[in-house]
Amino acid sequence: MHVVDTTPPVMTLSGSASISITKNSTYSESGANWTDTLDGTGVLLSASSGSVDTSVVGAYTLEYSYVDVSGNPSNTVTRIVNVIL
Repeated sequence: MHVVDTTPPVMTLSGSASISITKNSTYSESGANWTDTLDGTGVLLSASSGSVDTSVVGAYTLEYSYVDVSGNPSNTVTRIVNVIL
């Protein structure tokens, strides 16, 4: 029997959706988790899009998403990293 997977994975952030860090400090991303009915579960430790430059004050957007083996895209979750003085 061939199972057709049409259910998208579910993505959730690990940690807060908004983080503030001091300029020139070290930033460690806590990542995001995905869960899928057929693929199981997993962790993304780096963002699908976006990056953080701790040497420049500003707000940085990191987005996480996952596509399962059947090609179903997950929801996108976002973390804002504020680099402050």
